[in-house]
Amino acid sequence: MCLTDGTPDSVVALEEGIPEWVAHRLEAMGHPVTPISGQARALFGRGQVILMEPETSVRWAGSDPRADGCAVAQV
Repeated sequence: MCLTDGTPDSVVALEEGIPEWVAHRLEAMGHPVTPISGQARALFGRGQVILMEPETSVRWAGSDPRADGCAVAQV
């Protein structure tokens, strides 16, 4: 979910997979909502993350499935 330009009149863009009830709830609160799919999903960012637990040094990794990254075990 993102605001398309950050101004007070912005539209809340919801990508595929967001439940329909969320869109209805946002609209009921007065937010203009538009569904986004296909190539228009480039509007949303991508994410990769690595978390290391300080006590054990165990690393956890994840990659946004919308992008071309991946989490690979370090051996």
